[in-house]
Amino acid sequence: MSDNIRYPIGTFKPVSIQTPEERAEWIEQMPELASKFRKLTAPLSIEQLRIPYRTDGFRFYTLLRTLHHEQF
Repeated sequence: MSDNIRYPIGTFKPVSIQTPEERAEWIEQMPELASKFRKLTAPLSIEQLRIPYRTDGFRFYTLLRTLHHEQF
């Protein structure tokens, strides 16, 4: 399986040092990110949201599962 399918937005790269200011900025960005997710997914049907994009591992990965995980 190619990494493009396995990691469609890239692999996780943790930030090793966080300042309180960075953390506060990231928290402030959360509502905006949720709004963007809603706008991007609004035109999709439930069937489209359930299409797997990755089938390895314990479960099938779908956009619906990913978005629910983010709890927007």
